[in-house]
Amino acid sequence: MKFSSTTKVVILSLIAIVALFFLYRVRGVLWPFLWAIIVAYVLYPSVDWVASRTRWPRRLVAAIIFFLGLGLLGFALAELRLLFTHQLRDFIITLPKTLAYAQGYLFGPQRTHIFGIPVDPKTIQEQAALALNDLRNYLSGQAVPIITQAVELVAQFVLFLIATFYLLLEMDRIGPALVKIFPRRYRPEVLPLLREINHVLGAYIRGQLLLIVIMAIVTWVALTILGVRYALVLGVVTGVLEIFPLVGPVTAASLAALTALFQPTTPFGWTNLTLVIVVLVVYTVLRYAEDYLVVPHVIGSIVALHPLVVIFALICGGALAGMLGLFLAVPTVAVLRILGSYLYRKLMEGEGAEEGANQQIANQQIANQQSTNRQSPIGNHQSSGGPSC
Repeated sequence: MKFSSTTKVVILSLIAIVALFFLYRVRGVLWPFLWAIIVAYVLYPSVDWVASRTRWPRRLVAAIIFFLGLGLLGFALAELRLLFTHQLRDFIITLPKTLAYAQGYLFGPQRTHIFGIPVDPKTIQEQAALALNDLRNYLSGQAVPIITQAVELVAQFVLFLIATFYLLLEMDRIGPALVKIFPRRYRPEVLPLLREINHVLGAYIRGQLLLIVIMAIVTWVALTILGVRYALVLGVVTGVLEIFPLVGPVTAASLAALTALFQPTTPFGWTNLTLVIVVLVVYTVLRYAEDYLVVPHVIGSIVALHPLVVIFALICGGALAGMLGLFLAVPTVAVLRILGSYLYRKLMEGEGAEEGANQQIANQQIANQQSTNRQSPIGNHQSSGGPSC
């Protein structure tokens, strides 16, 4: 028994509907698997490169790279944990002094009005104390849910590691299996499209992750040299905010400037305002260095999206899928641009052929007319500039 084309379309449509409905119902447990797919996709080129150079089995290379990366991550967390904990404890201790300094700076004797509106610093301080008290009461009442969420988070992280490991082992089989989904007669047209999508996604995601690491380390070193407090925390935040084009760098620079403005001590005998200016200059220089030196070599102009389209994609991605949506918004739009260009070519294929045929006929007619004029005595007489009838 053979299925007709209509039967095949109906069966495939039903399978797609059931699969989408199932994924929607279990969407709460999909995040570890989605992140595992992204990480395995990012790491696999290194597996392929090492395996091709060493002639080792790909699965052995995948296991070595996975455990090596896991060990490096654990070592980095262990080494930075003490510094991060120290900065966090110092931040908690100095928070009251910082708030008092900020209050004196913003609401001093000469600053009791903002845009002509009278401001009472005491009222603001009381409202801030009430807000902190409410937050403390809320956290104390949510102790059990917080513990439950922490255990769930650890379980999801373990599941993420297991899924990443198995995906990395089987990645060399997943690609050919996906190709076999398409009928043989469509593969010559589909495979170039899939290669272009893979090129865009791979270049963007791997480049973006490398850019995050580079900007986090460089910012941490620069802020440490300038004596800005919580340099490690600000460096990590700056790196993470690189995920969000346009908005992220501005937010990171603002956080660093505010920290420098309200810290109680400054280096090199500078005032807080001088330190803020230097911090903003450093962030501006790093931003231009990133745009003109790092990005062209790490990511390149492979996405080629208008800034307004990028902002719209980020807003939609965050609204649909939170942090993961923000991370995947730009590459998703880049892939949609490739698919849209392909569909446009397919839709205009007939009209383009018709216009090309008409243009070819018109060119042929012009050529024939020119040939006739060259062969005609009248044409020769007119072309030589003589009198015409």
